[in-house]
Amino acid sequence: MTPTPVINPKIGGLSQPALELIGLTQEELLASDELKQEYAELLSGNRLFDGSVTISHNYCGHQFGYFAGQLGDGRAITLGDVKNERGEL
Repeated sequence: MTPTPVINPKIGGLSQPALELIGLTQEELLASDELKQEYAELLSGNRLFDGSVTISHNYCGHQFGYFAGQLGDGRAITLGDVKNERGEL
């Protein structure tokens, strides 16, 4: 599945602990307007990381007392995994 592009994505907020998990800092991410826009394109799914394989997931089950033939797990598309310098996914 390929992400649906969005118009003019922007970075609205950052989590330093989440950035640290993937080996980035706010300073690196916000170093220039060009770099900030590049990361916005990548993190929105407008551009994919090299080697990235996107996935989406659905399943069926009961919801609110009725059988629902197709549910999801709360994500639209996962853009990929990142392995940090500690070898963690």
